[in-house]
Amino acid sequence: MTSKMTAGAGNLAPFLIAGLYSGSNTFQSTSSRSVLNNISLNFAFRNAFEYPSVLLVSNFSGASWSSNSLALSDRSTDATCISSKCNLHFCNSAGTPGFGEWDNSKKELYLFVCNRTIGNLTYRLSLTIQNPSTGQTAPTLSINAYQRVTGETIVARVALNSATYLNAPLAIFGYKIANIGQSDANRNVKNTLTVTLQIYNTFGVTYPFANITLKNLLGASTSKNVDLFSSTLCGSTTCNALFSDAANNSGKADWANSSFSLSLSVNRIIFSDYVMIFSFNVYNPPLGQSSPPVAIVTAGYNYFDELSMGKGPGNLAPLLICNFDIKKIGQSTDQQSSRNNITITLQSNVILQAQNTSITIIGLTGSTTPDTPSLPLHFLYSGNSSGFSQSGFWNSSSGTLQIQLLKVLEANVSYIFYFELLNPPTAQDSPPVFVVANGPLTIPKDLMESAPTIKAPLKVSGISEAFISQETPIALSFNQLTLQFATTTDFYESDNSTVLIEGLGYYESYPVQAYPFVTVSTKLGSSSSNSNVFCYGKWQIKNNANYLALFLCSGQKIEKNVLHTVTISVHNPGFDQVLNPVRIAFFGTTFLDYQNLTRPGKTVFGILNFTDPPLVVYPSFRSRLRQVTPVSGEPNTITVSLKPNVNLASSDQSRITISNLVSAIIPTTVSLNNVSGVDQGPEIFGGSGTFQGESLILTVAAGQTLRAE
Repeated sequence: MTSKMTAGAGNLAPFLIAGLYSGSNTFQSTSSRSVLNNISLNFAFRNAFEYPSVLLVSNFSGASWSSNSLALSDRSTDATCISSKCNLHFCNSAGTPGFGEWDNSKKELYLFVCNRTIGNLTYRLSLTIQNPSTGQTAPTLSINAYQRVTGETIVARVALNSATYLNAPLAIFGYKIANIGQSDANRNVKNTLTVTLQIYNTFGVTYPFANITLKNLLGASTSKNVDLFSSTLCGSTTCNALFSDAANNSGKADWANSSFSLSLSVNRIIFSDYVMIFSFNVYNPPLGQSSPPVAIVTAGYNYFDELSMGKGPGNLAPLLICNFDIKKIGQSTDQQSSRNNITITLQSNVILQAQNTSITIIGLTGSTTPDTPSLPLHFLYSGNSSGFSQSGFWNSSSGTLQIQLLKVLEANVSYIFYFELLNPPTAQDSPPVFVVANGPLTIPKDLMESAPTIKAPLKVSGISEAFISQETPIALSFNQLTLQFATTTDFYESDNSTVLIEGLGYYESYPVQAYPFVTVSTKLGSSSSNSNVFCYGKWQIKNNANYLALFLCSGQKIEKNVLHTVTISVHNPGFDQVLNPVRIAFFGTTFLDYQNLTRPGKTVFGILNFTDPPLVVYPSFRSRLRQVTPVSGEPNTITVSLKPNVNLASSDQSRITISNLVSAIIPTTVSLNNVSGVDQGPEIFGGSGTFQGESLILTVAAGQTLRAE
């Protein structure tokens, strides 16, 4: 039977004897966060405990274990213990020797006595538990004993002595404070980074080594040897003197440009009540960036810790370098000479103060909007407008719009506004547009992100090439029209894009029907070609006029800045057709309004604008025949006047037949006589003609031309 143990007086009272490490009774293997830790417990009681006594070790604050059963290791191996293993004197609630019972919610360890303990014997037990995930000061472990069945106290709770500093059980290395900030968010300037640190537990040179590294200071640069400076006292010295570089120079640190890190060796004991504040200088990068995730890495003989540092607020976040993270620009229309809403979206990664700060949009060239000091701004969201003036200073020649800030522009907030410009009257590509912020924080000139295709700012679509010609205007002839054009905008078959040609008049062969085209598309300045852009065309009648519509092949596009050549076979009508303007228009994602097609304007066969559709000429004469006498049997002279509307040349084998000269007695070869006062006489026909039957045939002589008048 187990008897209840009572506390005595003086030397008879239960006591804890000295253990290892300067009289400490508890210590640990590591002070790192979130790792397995071996806790050593040393205790001895004057009297023995018997079943069912319980020893309770309390206040394992922050520790955890996944099981109720916790293995006990024996560090004493005393021969008087069971099988020389003193841990076998204790059990868990299930009665398994060499284990304790762990209560994860209360952070307590129950040692059930399952084999009588030995008085005056130092029990040296160790157990493995999980360290907490955050730093903390060492809790005070305590031990007491009670009767398991009745719960009566056998030994009152007594605090266990602990090892010092980070050797104390569950003294977890960490920082109460670990912050870093900066002085300047501008690019390419000297920047002072200020670090504030406070630790949970005293540490330092009493251990084999202690080193602190600030890592991931991305973009910063400085010399290899860095001066630390501080006006804050840590004990009897300024805080920067707690650290040294690798060469043991106090108040200095080592910088590594390759890893963007700063290393500090601890050269004095750092007490947990020190709030260490020190600074050092770096040079900011030339480009804007977000504040990187700076970490502090601390290493010592029984710990290693890496922790993300806190950051200064707003623009004081370390190595936050000013930038427009969003800088978009677009437009509402690409039509020539139209009113165009230019929309701007800006978002900076820093706070832009109102005082002496302006934002300038640069490069909106081509607009015909005149200079004005007050171009109205329109804000899409009411909350966006509070920081800006309601108008900007517009300079047309440079295409700049300067806007003053009236209030703070917050970081990471999109500000969206638009203003109206007049598009130029001719086609142009979208110019590169830049944005710059000038003030206490300067965001240098940076290219804005333009909307695509026709939504790009001041992208004005148009027809850069527009030409048409024909092979012949002669009535009732087969004719080939040649159309050439180039646009500054892409048109896609998928958008039902169509090319419409107006003013071609009437062609007998294809009044209203579809037919294939021969097309060749050649890039301007290139010899490459594509022959399958257009698949067919169709005559359409609108307002009693013919229009020719060209349709793209499946999957094809009219590529911008590509010269497209289309040949169209037609049959000229049997009547004259006057020359009138021919226009071309494009329909698709955008609309290119009708523009006149240029034509060669050549004169051929004496026909002005012979090569220019829709001219059709029905060849004819203005002619007159006269005779000297109508008296039968008398000699007669016939005078012929011929005025054709086309040139009749020998090279064309031109021949004129005057028929129905009934009953005339004319020799086979007829001599032609000159008539005074005319500039084209019988020499045109070689001075003679041929009479056959009742017809006189006049053949244009070699090298001669009967000119049109």
